[in-house]
Amino acid sequence: MNLSCNVHASSFVKGAERDEYEDMDGMNFPLGLSGNFYFSYDYPLSVIASFPHVLTPEMTGEDILVLARADYERIYREEDEAVSNPGHIPGMLNRARSAGPYGIWGHDFSDLYFEGVRFDLKHFNVKFSMGS
Repeated sequence: MNLSCNVHASSFVKGAERDEYEDMDGMNFPLGLSGNFYFSYDYPLSVIASFPHVLTPEMTGEDILVLARADYERIYREEDEAVSNPGHIPGMLNRARSAGPYGIWGHDFSDLYFEGVRFDLKHFNVKFSMGS
């Protein structure tokens, strides 16, 4: 199962008003999924991050993005605690690569957009299409 969206990751709030360019169509209906799922993140990371979450049948796509936003906040926080924020590449708006547990490169969290969610029901895995 795949869900499509276009929403600013760091400012996402379930049920909030959306800007005209943001797309959340089809994200507010119950997904009917239940069980222990691993949410996996690979952008903009050098090391894939994976965190467990329990899904219940009444959860919506918006609920999934709430969990994903919290995971990204955790990723950036743990990276900065481990090696501090490296700042930006001189002369650019891009974040410099950091050598922490996730190896964040190229983007601050405030640059990221959720563009889609892919559910692998066979392996109980959720992956996110991210843009910037």
